[in-house]
Amino acid sequence: MDFFFIDTDDAKRLNKVLWVHPRCRVAYEEFNDVVAFDITYLVNRYKMPFATIVEINHHGQSIILGCALISNEDVYLFKRVFTTWLSSMRDIHPTAILIDQCESIRGAIRQVMPNMVHQFCLRHIMCKLPEKFKHVNDFNGTVKKFKALVYDSLTIEENWDMTA
Repeated sequence: MDFFFIDTDDAKRLNKVLWVHPRCRVAYEEFNDVVAFDITYLVNRYKMPFATIVEINHHGQSIILGCALISNEDVYLFKRVFTTWLSSMRDIHPTAILIDQCESIRGAIRQVMPNMVHQFCLRHIMCKLPEKFKHVNDFNGTVKKFKALVYDSLTIEENWDMTA
């Protein structure tokens, strides 16, 4: 049976919807070490953020563990999403979670899953390179070195010196 939760505010407007399919739960019981929480911004008719919780199985396949439609991006709503999702997954916490650089998501994770490692998603970091390095004189060379550092390194210690 599907697990879903619908939450409304005091004016009976949609606040949050969370959905988890039974197969998602079974997959999560098997592969619950690392999950990714990603938000696709404002792509629906009501301009509400849509979030997915995804894992990668042993075949390298993405498995959706749940999805949510939320009215805004504040710590309270993210806490409710994570708490409800964990409840649907029998309170089995992942070891680590990949997120974008949203402070509200980080705050909610710190409160709901304080012992979990949370890391920024590499895709989100790499998308911000043009913005972060735009004032560097040798923009292309610096971006190339940074990408080599990220993609070609075995450990941070081995390749941290970008001046070499």
